[in-house]
Amino acid sequence: MRYRILLTLFLSILMFMGCIQEPVENPEGKYGTPVDTKKGVALRDILDDKGMYLNHEIVIKGQISSINEQVGITTFEIIDNGILKCATEKFKLPKSLDKKIVFVQGILKEIQVSSKKGRDVGGEYTLGADPLGSSYQEELRLDVTGIQVAEIYKK
Repeated sequence: MRYRILLTLFLSILMFMGCIQEPVENPEGKYGTPVDTKKGVALRDILDDKGMYLNHEIVIKGQISSINEQVGITTFEIIDNGILKCATEKFKLPKSLDKKIVFVQGILKEIQVSSKKGRDVGGEYTLGADPLGSSYQEELRLDVTGIQVAEIYKK
């Protein structure tokens, strides 16, 4: 009986460790839905004329910066003559993609964030975002559906 308890405890620990492991890099460099790299738009064009691209699926080529894991959401920024914040709930990204050049596909949205903290307006986020009640601003975000690394380096 004691061995069953120890075995159950050991297996539970192994399962838990498997759940919190960082995602591994895909050797093909593809994450989420397939990306149509031919539909690429320059980030500068989007920032200059956002109205044309809002609520449409777009593909941007740029460098990934600062991958963060939040509760169920992976956030990062794409840098290429400007910065665009990106988020996905559909898949996780390994930290090894930081600084890599990628094609990112998703729906461009404009959301309200606290001007002080840069957090989403609504629900619990609003309460924690700015207790002093600062103003809010619009921010562009890409709701990411797929990512493809621009160049796969062979090891």
